Amino acid sequence: MLGLIPMLMGCISRDQCNNKKPIEGIYKNTFVKQAENILIIKPDGTFEQVFTKDSLTKKNHGTWEFFKESCDVRFKNLIFLHDVPSEYIRDEIYKYPAIHRNDDILFIDHYDVSFYRKE
Repeated sequence: MLGLIPMLMGCISRDQCNNKKPIEGIYKNTFVKQAENILIIKPDGTFEQVFTKDSLTKKNHGTWEFFKESCDVRFKNLIFLHDVPSEYIRDEIYKYPAIHRNDDILFIDHYDVSFYRKE
């Protein structure tokens, strides 16, 4: 019986999207090995992307909006800062809403370009 209490407390502290933390934070993507690809979601509705590989650093900024009821997050101006297959660009993956679930930013059918909580 005592074993159920921690399990129930874990369920209570998560939202309907199974997140323990708010969407604001630092996320990483590992599509390009030996590189750091970071997405920083700020509380003021803006985000920053930083891609670093060797001595090359690329940056990008934009805005985001979170829809708590559906777990959707929409990014305006999220782009690929690294090489990806041409169909990823053609399909405009980042123009579609992502899902904030399990404390990660997920692009359905394209988990390889999703962002995972770094903290």
